[in-house]
Amino acid sequence: MKLTRLDVYKLVWSHPATWVARQLGVSSASLGKTCARAGVPTPPRGHWQRSKVARARPWAPLPEGNAELAMPWSRVPAIDEALARIDAAAAKGRPADGASQQGAQYGSID
Repeated sequence: MKLTRLDVYKLVWSHPATWVARQLGVSSASLGKTCARAGVPTPPRGHWQRSKVARARPWAPLPEGNAELAMPWSRVPAIDEALARIDAAAAKGRPADGASQQGAQYGSID
């Protein structure tokens, strides 16, 4: 099963790109380029250092587009576990990474 655009959005805003890329078996540069082509916003430089001291920026909203667009990667167990944690935290009304989210549950996905 392929990851969707929404899945990748949730992953890159909840985990460092290097971790996500390693789980997917690609470089972080490849992950960044694919996110840019698909219109998936990524955290700015320094986001993860700021989140360690609870000054992280809110999640950028996911621009309009097909949230179910299939991305070029298949799901792996570590990614499925991470997505389950992210969804569980969102259901409780708090972000998985300790930073505040902006707008609706995952931004604008229409």
